[in-house]
Amino acid sequence: MIKLITGSKNFNYMFKAGFGFYLVIIMFGISKFDKAEVHMENIIMQVDFQDFFENDTVALKINDCLIFTNAILKSHDIIGITDMSVKFEQKGEGYKCAFKDSSVTCDRFHSNVKIQITLNRVLREYNINVDNGKYIGFSKKSKNDLDLIQSVSPFHYF
Repeated sequence: MIKLITGSKNFNYMFKAGFGFYLVIIMFGISKFDKAEVHMENIIMQVDFQDFFENDTVALKINDCLIFTNAILKSHDIIGITDMSVKFEQKGEGYKCAFKDSSVTCDRFHSNVKIQITLNRVLREYNINVDNGKYIGFSKKSKNDLDLIQSVSPFHYF
């Protein structure tokens, strides 16, 4: 036989403690979400290396600032993206470039950006204006050539 006594002090204490626990969990979750949202708003540009890379050697420079070199990129067969996504965030006069577990800090960021990509030892240059979209995607078109996609909205990968 189960006996539930709702008027006892123990029940009220346990109810309040349990409610408080869930309230803390909800507030923590919301605050974590808000921090992630603010971080995304700080992004001034994002460069994703997307589809058709097959163990290709890649280097990236933005406005003559070396971001990475000799990265071996391979696109995932199902979702069509590599694991190389570079996020650019304003940091005072300069900007921080974060990718994988690394980051690089560079000098001034301008809305007219010169992107230099070396794909399998062949240099390609692209001049873009981030006012037309801060999300940039590169897919391999041929052995040494790339397609560029520019968007005002983040890319979605499934």
